[in-house]
Amino acid sequence: MSCIPGGVFLRGTNRGLRNTRPQAEIWVDTFFMDQTEVTVEAFDACVRQGKCQDARTVYEDFSRPRQPKVGVSWYDAESFCRAQDKH
Repeated sequence: MSCIPGGVFLRGTNRGLRNTRPQAEIWVDTFFMDQTEVTVEAFDACVRQGKCQDARTVYEDFSRPRQPKVGVSWYDAESFCRAQDKH
C-alpha cells in the first residue's frame, strides 16, 4: 500500500458541464491505497467466502477474472477492505 498525503485540491470547474460545477477547494485526509487494482477474481473470492456482498459488474465485457473490478459502491469497497484487514 502507498500513503497518499492529505491536503487541499480543486474539485470541479466553474465553466464545464453542470454536474462538474462549482469549483471548490476540498480537504482530503491522509489515506492508504493499494498499488494495484482489485481484480474481479479477488472480489469474487471474497463473495464466495461470505465476507463480501455480491456486486455484479454492470459494464459489458468488464468481468474477466484478471480485470479490475468496476462498478462497486463505496460500501462494497469498504467491505472488501475490511475482509482483507485493510481498513
